[in-house]
Amino acid sequence: AELFGRRSIAAGRHNRLQRSAQLHRRLVYARAVAVPLHWLTLLPLALVRSLGQLLAKRPGFVGGEFSAAIATAFDGRVVAARRSIRRTRKLSWGVIAPLRATSADLGELRAQQRSAATIDRPVDRERPGFFSAGGAWVVLLMALMGAVALGGYSAAQAVTGGGLVPLSATAADLWSHIGYGWRDVGGGFLGSADPFASLLAILGSLTFWSPSFSIVLVYLTALPLAALGAWWCAARLSTRGWAPGIAAIAWALAPPFLSSLSEGQLGAVIAHLLLPVLVTALLLAARSWSLAAVAALLFAAIAAASPVLVPALIVCLVAWIVARPASIHRLIGIPLPAAALFAPLIVEQFSRGTPLALLVDPGVTVVRSAPSGIQLVIGSAAGDGFGLASVLAQFGIPASAVAIVVIVLLAPLASLALLAVFLPGARRSIPALLIALLGLVTALLGNQLLLASLGSSATPIWPGAALSLYWLGLVAGATGALEALGRRAAIPAIVLAVTSLLLAVPFVSALSIGTSTVSAGSARLLPAFVTAEAASRADLGTLKLVAQPGGSLAATVQRGAGTTLDERSTLQSTRSELSESERRIAVLAGNIASRSGFDIAAELDALQIGFVLLPPSATAPVNSRTDSPVDSAADSAADSAADAAAEAVRQRTAEALDGYRILTPIGDTAFGFLWHYEGLADGTAPTGPGPLDTTLGIAILVGQGVVFGLTLLLAVPTTRRRRVRSARADGDQAVATTSAESAGPAESGGLERDDDR
Repeated sequence: AELFGRRSIAAGRHNRLQRSAQLHRRLVYARAVAVPLHWLTLLPLALVRSLGQLLAKRPGFVGGEFSAAIATAFDGRVVAARRSIRRTRKLSWGVIAPLRATSADLGELRAQQRSAATIDRPVDRERPGFFSAGGAWVVLLMALMGAVALGGYSAAQAVTGGGLVPLSATAADLWSHIGYGWRDVGGGFLGSADPFASLLAILGSLTFWSPSFSIVLVYLTALPLAALGAWWCAARLSTRGWAPGIAAIAWALAPPFLSSLSEGQLGAVIAHLLLPVLVTALLLAARSWSLAAVAALLFAAIAAASPVLVPALIVCLVAWIVARPASIHRLIGIPLPAAALFAPLIVEQFSRGTPLALLVDPGVTVVRSAPSGIQLVIGSAAGDGFGLASVLAQFGIPASAVAIVVIVLLAPLASLALLAVFLPGARRSIPALLIALLGLVTALLGNQLLLASLGSSATPIWPGAALSLYWLGLVAGATGALEALGRRAAIPAIVLAVTSLLLAVPFVSALSIGTSTVSAGSARLLPAFVTAEAASRADLGTLKLVAQPGGSLAATVQRGAGTTLDERSTLQSTRSELSESERRIAVLAGNIASRSGFDIAAELDALQIGFVLLPPSATAPVNSRTDSPVDSAADSAADSAADAAAEAVRQRTAEALDGYRILTPIGDTAFGFLWHYEGLADGTAPTGPGPLDTTLGIAILVGQGVVFGLTLLLAVPTTRRRRVRSARADGDQAVATTSAESAGPAESGGLERDDDR
């Protein structure tokens, strides 16, 4: 290759110099009438070629395309060169045309170069096959368990309960709730959507005819998808077929994952499904631009689903960059799509002085008590001892034995993970245990952050996603130990698989018999009477009054058919002070529940509220921190008193509502008592611009679209890839390679090769 007088040259610089020479030659030798056309197309062609470079996985060439075009556009040597050619030119290009290589000749030359690159390459050991090594059987087993636990959800329109409510009715509505615009939650406000809304828009669009059914599909396929992702991740670093199978079982039946499923924590569920896939992509991202882009998209999806994991993931990424400094140009851009997605929300939360609120779980705010540190150490996200107490009670085993049973069932995983440090392959096991420690620390810190509130109650961050990262490190360490033990690992592997299955029994049984928090339901959020009225008036408001354990009353206004999951906003749930619209709703709620002289009809007309809904009172969260029976009894008595106070407030509110002549009682519904304000005057509900109605909103969407569009373009595989194989290197270090990625550097004194595939 032409080195332009240098001993060696980087591929990107070589492409820039080559392109500059090509453009210069084009302007110099073109006919005079064609020169202006060539000049005007310099930048458009640079843009098109840059997209082509991204498709070819050569992002390092993009800058050179534009710099070459700009330099040529203002190159004063072109005019002098054209004059010189007119003076000295004797023959045309057609004279040497027979001597030039044709496109067929160039294609044959490139094919020969690709074939030569595979010669004399060391024979690598094949990694375990998905079908031959039993991966397919493990996924099938998890699919059967999922069918037993969640088969009843197959005919449901939506999954509701806990942190889950239905999505918007159409895919267009889902996409209208992203970006910067009017948030119709609480009293309504103008602000940025949570990144989770974009993730829900993509998910709901997969089942565009019924967006809420996409959540049902996530639940139906959760166990086999978790097993599949874990198997591929473990197989990337294993040489024995059964080790990835054990890892897949332990990961798919991880208690934090099952707890997130039963509590309706969709973000934590998605994070658990994507974490092993992200690890797989990161392992190969150091050598592949395409997989670096895939890792960037996965990083953004996990960050949107569970923001509390972002600090831990960044720490892991920095450590990987330190371990692979030569690949920093590929790895350093992985957080960029997530940064683009979070940028508007970051600005708003920092401007409000609440930067830690960025870590709050998106979606429905659920009030719960914080698990104790011991419960988090054993991986119990809900602080209920994996639900083993109810199962053991059926066999006559007292609740006091739950701790012993939990220790026995967790001992194989913990023992193998710790043993891996002292076995061959510790270079992989030690980082895995550090990841586990990072996940545990994240769960412990998030457990102390009471940033979101519902009514009068604040709630900690759901620890399920952080515990999934914790479990990922433990499972990776245990898999490394099984790999190192070789033939002696049969009994520990069987024990680990059996204990994982036993730990999953309470969750599977609760989901199958319908005693978990979530359940199969319809896509309705409000009573049928309200939904029917809202079909013709999308801005019709419903005042929802929920009696709180402390004796107060929480008031919110839901528009149309109800506030869907994609409409929820952490800007509203983490607000430390009431907005003007929320104060107005609070005044209305206080007066409507106490029979004052306040002009309720005028305020209902102004806010366009046609219904008042009084659901069952909120219950006090069960305290799970206490270990003393005396303290537990005291807390139970306090919770009972708080529940009684809430029920008393609810009764008084119902009596007050019954006393208003302007309110017609509809009766008790599945969502609570309902009253109808039939005299609602014509008007317009408080509203604001959509994501495409302001310059700022359009700029945000365009910026995010450009970032994700380029990342998707880079992620699309456009080169032929051979089977990925795992080779032994450095004694016990397993390294993932492909034929395209394992090509060595160029010889000294030649063109430095940057493998961009």
